[in-house]
Amino acid sequence: MTGHARSGLVQTVLGPVAPQALGVTLPHEHVLSTLEVYLEEPRGAAEARLLDEPLTAANLAAVRAEPYRNRENLLFDDEDLAARELILFRDAGGSTVVDQTLPDIGRDLAGLARLAHRTGLHIVAGCGYYLEQTHSPAVTECTVEELAERLVAELTADAATGGIPCGVLGEIGLSSPMTAAERKVLRAVAIAQRCSGAPVSIHTQAPGAQGIRALDLLEAAGVDPGRVAIAHVDTDIDPAYQTAIAARGAFVEYDFFGWAEVAATAEHFVHSDRERVAGVADLLGAGYRERVLLSQDVVTRVQLAEHGGGGYARIARDLPPLFAEHGIDGAELRRLMTANPARWLTWR
Repeated sequence: MTGHARSGLVQTVLGPVAPQALGVTLPHEHVLSTLEVYLEEPRGAAEARLLDEPLTAANLAAVRAEPYRNRENLLFDDEDLAARELILFRDAGGSTVVDQTLPDIGRDLAGLARLAHRTGLHIVAGCGYYLEQTHSPAVTECTVEELAERLVAELTADAATGGIPCGVLGEIGLSSPMTAAERKVLRAVAIAQRCSGAPVSIHTQAPGAQGIRALDLLEAAGVDPGRVAIAHVDTDIDPAYQTAIAARGAFVEYDFFGWAEVAATAEHFVHSDRERVAGVADLLGAGYRERVLLSQDVVTRVQLAEHGGGGYARIARDLPPLFAEHGIDGAELRRLMTANPARWLTWR
């Protein structure tokens, strides 16, 4: 089945589904991944011990204070644990999870397919290349066109014949400033998007205008901004930046819900969930309710419910009262978590 044959559908690891079947959707999570690229060197004897300790109740506070100085905290390689955490989201009314893990940070398509069968959730997988520091030699060795061909092949793998297809181009990593290698990847993504109609997700952390620069490059290459989500806008809430993205027709993704509660000392997790909800309410008030995506970017073990975090269920289970305080009632929150991600995920 070609990309154009999937137009109007959403591509999951088990095959295409109708967008109306997605239900409550988390557009930016990680289910199986290895994020050791972010592991930081210990600064003393205590941190050296912490580096390779298993995550326990005894060291949980220390790992929350320094989430990138414990190896196990950055490893999502336990399918049983993943299933337990995903089921909590399902039990909170969730139906679909987008795993934006890429091959160079531990993507496991077969594992995602097993978890989709096991939990009954729709799981959408990402393809592409993350930040340059994680790039495989292929990014250097291949031409832009060859990289695009690889991406299209992953997007159009046929589940009916044993393939495991990806449904999103992302999360495509952009540093600040964008490197030449990342720009090369973005050009390949533009080609693959035009060939397939798949949605695009851009990783770039605020502050800064990298999301706008990404849209400039993609739009110049023929990509409709309405197919693009700019992730992590809530790492530094800047209304002007967010409205500039939304005004272009792209999706503005608030996806760090819950981070401040489990990594309070980390520099770029400064905003509380209350501030995030206020930012979302401002976007809705400015007329951009169809441009907002909500997620939690679960990628460390301290975020999981098993270790005291909100896990994948936090928004759907714990935050409706907070949204209601800001004028976003249950019906509106459900629309934000169903209609908007379905519109973004549908191939066109």
